Amino acid sequence: MKKFLSTFKRKLNSKNQGSMMDMVGTSLCILFILVVVITSIHFYKLLEVKRHLNDYARDYILILEEHGELTADEVSDLITRMNELGFNNVSVTYNGDNSLSRHGEEVSIDIVIVTNPTELRISKVYDFILDNYTFSVHRASTAKH
Repeated sequence: MKKFLSTFKRKLNSKNQGSMMDMVGTSLCILFILVVVITSIHFYKLLEVKRHLNDYARDYILILEEHGELTADEVSDLITRMNELGFNNVSVTYNGDNSLSRHGEEVSIDIVIVTNPTELRISKVYDFILDNYTFSVHRASTAKH
């Protein structure tokens, strides 16, 4: 074991300081870490959009539970809220066909957003993955009015 350790120390000390391979290896590691960080930021933005969509769907399913339908003003308010986030292609459907639900019947809301990297304010580098992103959420409950 002593012989192995002395041989290992000798080889370790005889290594050329500052060799080109050390610099290449370090550069590749830094590049890899940079790619992981940038990709993480991209996917965080996608999760943030989905979170906003879920929050709005929850707000409006509560209104549907109380009233059985959404007024035109409520639908336009939801679309305006999504437009303020930067999304222009928003589709809202409630109760399957935008009809009134009676007490005890199922109420539901579907919100669909079709967007692109420009609206998401992320790099256009991701265009090679997908031209458009589609976010959708479906919430259902029972009418309690």
